[in-house]
Amino acid sequence: MPFPDRAIILAAGKGGRLLPDTLDRPKALLTLDSETILECQIRLLRGAGVESIAVVTGHGDELVRQPLEKRSSIFITSAIAKPIASTPCGLPQSSGAADA
Repeated sequence: MPFPDRAIILAAGKGGRLLPDTLDRPKALLTLDSETILECQIRLLRGAGVESIAVVTGHGDELVRQPLEKRSSIFITSAIAKPIASTPCGLPQSSGAADA
């Protein structure tokens, strides 16, 4: 089976469990060795033959967009993920049916 030529990178999280490292940047922009987590994901996907990458952003959208806009050799789209409820992960709150 051939490797897909399209991918989605989910880069919308705050990285609360990575505090204090994520106080000034989203977790996708934390650096490992000499590159950010996002750069590493893009490099690995490109190395596997992925041509089209969509990056879903949310927290720190402007900061995540900046390095993406400088990349001319790769097609990257960005969308802002917004929570749909006030639960920690943005999921709808339970109706209580599971509590019965």
